Amino acid sequence: MLWTYITIASQYRLAWMSLAVGFLVAFAIRFMGKGVDLWYGIVAGALTLLACFAGSASTTISIIAIKGNTPFLTILQKLSPSDYLYMAKASAGALNALIYVIAIALAYFFAFTHVTRENLLTLSRKLK
Repeated sequence: MLWTYITIASQYRLAWMSLAVGFLVAFAIRFMGKGVDLWYGIVAGALTLLACFAGSASTTISIIAIKGNTPFLTILQKLSPSDYLYMAKASAGALNALIYVIAIALAYFFAFTHVTRENLLTLSRKLK
């Protein structure tokens, strides 16, 4: 929802907010999971994509609500899944797609706990 508030306050669609979403998702998975398995990156990428679509849809619904002087939840209740798909297609552009791909890649990369030489040495000492 922060994405929506910032976009409404600035009166400008901010696709780059998806980069912040990618970082937040990645660091949440990295903090909670502490893993090096491939699935951590895949989950981070998938959640980032879902969050990007949700942020974009939320922003679109908020703009419609403000311009139509209709409550946000009223509009939200009347939308079908196909309406959400239509909104995603309508708000998509080459720049948005590029930024979403970058956000997904960042989420994938930063979701992993990176093992350093010091980590391995500490672990080997503990195992002795």
